[in-house]
Amino acid sequence: MLLSARRRGRTRNLSLSKKREANETLTIEIDDCIRRIVGKDSQYFITEGGCVVRKAARLNVPKWSHLNPGDREGIYRTVTVFVVLLIL
Repeated sequence: MLLSARRRGRTRNLSLSKKREANETLTIEIDDCIRRIVGKDSQYFITEGGCVVRKAARLNVPKWSHLNPGDREGIYRTVTVFVVLLIL
């Protein structure tokens, strides 16, 4: 009898959803030296950003440079809108 391989499910970022329901604001900062998102709630932001990029980006190309410029612009626009909406 073969057992099915267990694997992780889709990321839902439930902790961020709870913060949104409670009308809490995220505390994130961008460190100028390392150019990374840091702060108390940075991981929520990073996880949600990853979810948005995975929905917008095709995963069937080996490198970012292999995407045509139109696809790259669409992904960039989607992520930019996400960042603006999450920060507001």
